[in-house]
Amino acid sequence: MDAQSTDGTLAFLETLQPPFYWTSEADNGIYDAMNKGIKKAKGQWLYFIGADDQLADDEVLTRVFENAIADAVELLIGSIKYDFKANDARLVKQNNGVFVPKWSSKLWLKHTVHHQGLFYKHSLFKALQYDLNYKILSDYNLNLKLYNKQIQVKHLNTIVAICGTDGVSKTYTWKLYAEDLRLKTENSSVLLQPVFFVIVFLKFTLKKLKLI
Repeated sequence: MDAQSTDGTLAFLETLQPPFYWTSEADNGIYDAMNKGIKKAKGQWLYFIGADDQLADDEVLTRVFENAIADAVELLIGSIKYDFKANDARLVKQNNGVFVPKWSSKLWLKHTVHHQGLFYKHSLFKALQYDLNYKILSDYNLNLKLYNKQIQVKHLNTIVAICGTDGVSKTYTWKLYAEDLRLKTENSSVLLQPVFFVIVFLKFTLKKLKLI
């Protein structure tokens, strides 16, 4: 999905042959483009990857799908590795840039899975889509909803993708943390909003002080 790029992307897309397909048209942001892609997709599993990310190697999809996956499993969860720079945040650089996911109650504290490490069963999107009210963290919002639904997941013992560190969710502005607060409240109870505010404000402060 391309938002009418003017940087040469279209010229590249026009060179692609099946099984690659593409659309270039105006959209209302990243998650609107993803929703459009979901509607066009025909496969059993969906994977989302951005322009500054790449699959870990040529065999990664073979490793992910080489073993049978139980019909009840709706989410595959793998690791990613950041292609980090010297001035990137400490959390991005820890563990040599490898982000190991956790699908647990820790998801309420922070986004403990990475979008480029996830494979979603297509059928999940019959009832859900990316909420366009969240411009930065709609993938986090979706994953919290799935966690609340207690869907079955399978953990992958592999690094799925190599990811850049300049994405919109790496800006660490208050706008990002305000979305964090709103989605946590929406997916639980307004009674918990004060608790979530403390958590979110603490993360924002530590980030600004460059302690994390």
